[in-house]
Amino acid sequence: MGAHVEMRIIEALSGLVLACGGTYAFLSFDASRAPEQQAFRGIFDPANEVHKTVDLSRESVRRDPANAYRWADLGEALERAGEVEHAGYAFRRAVELGPALPQILVRNANFHFQQGEVDDGLAAASKVLKIVPDYDGALFNLFDQLADGPGSVLRHIGSDRRAAGAYTRHVISAGPVEDATLAWDQLHANGFDDTATTTALLDALLKAKLYSQAQERWVKYTTEIRGDYPEHNLLFNGDFEREPTGSAFDWRIGQINDVQVIRDKSVAYAGKVSLRIRFSGTSNISYRHLNQLTRVTPGRYLLQAWIRSEDITTNEGPRLRVIDPESPSLVNVSSEAVTGTMGWSLITLPISVSAQTNLLEVQVIREPSLKLDNKIAGTFWLDNVSLTKDDLDKR
Repeated sequence: MGAHVEMRIIEALSGLVLACGGTYAFLSFDASRAPEQQAFRGIFDPANEVHKTVDLSRESVRRDPANAYRWADLGEALERAGEVEHAGYAFRRAVELGPALPQILVRNANFHFQQGEVDDGLAAASKVLKIVPDYDGALFNLFDQLADGPGSVLRHIGSDRRAAGAYTRHVISAGPVEDATLAWDQLHANGFDDTATTTALLDALLKAKLYSQAQERWVKYTTEIRGDYPEHNLLFNGDFEREPTGSAFDWRIGQINDVQVIRDKSVAYAGKVSLRIRFSGTSNISYRHLNQLTRVTPGRYLLQAWIRSEDITTNEGPRLRVIDPESPSLVNVSSEAVTGTMGWSLITLPISVSAQTNLLEVQVIREPSLKLDNKIAGTFWLDNVSLTKDDLDKR
């Protein structure tokens, strides 16, 4: 361990102990019990005589032997004096007296970490995480520096939904992506995965260009609800029968002024729901706010969708577009602009994908009009959207 890393760990541990014990020590001040206050301050005062601090702490315990905080103070004083075995006893006694006090449990975890007993420290810290979320950030940052990867952490906290979920989100945010994937896989195995955590993982995997891993996790997460995705339709929730999750491999719907996007339960080409986009007629809007990603391999594809419109003004109405989001020059195919009023109609777009393309993004867009009468109004419906690979390319 480098010297600068070790110093950061010591600073973090000291700060954590102060945060856990300092508030109690000063709020519970009583002049008649001054030894405990002096002892607590002495633990963190380099100028204070170590043995004097130990004596004060022992006197505090003698006066109040059932107080878990006094035993924790004694443990820290003894640890500083190099009496590690006695310090361990003091902490065990503190935990016995305060088994559900997060401040005591954190200080006990800190003692084990200071002694290099990482597994014991993780076991102690896991008890804190299962009681309150208050120390998540401080403890997770310590785990990053001390634990041997997320596997060792999750062995202790993986059975607790809240703690495991919070830690997995931390790992996804902090990286590396390999650790994030391992943490999510464990979360999924325990049935604790959720949409927000899965969405964050997919974004991290896509950013790292781990396309197959991203799609594999989405398929795992949506096993019970994915229908014919991705075997027969490379678009998830193409019929909008489910509320979009906002995941990269589901519909992402951005809400902007002058456009209302909702699932319409009163109009559908098939099933019970379609997606409705209504333009207010107050602006010449550039719309790019409905999209979904999918992973692809080289070959020929076919996008199909059923659309309907009512009173769409201007020469530039909504279109369907398929692009390579990483290199739009490789794939960029759009349908004709929809204007006026029409009943349900099928749009078909053929797409050719080369080896350089890994992802396709299906969008609904509207280009700004160059005419004077350019403010778009009207309603557009979308239903039963599918992206399939040409049968010849499946052979």
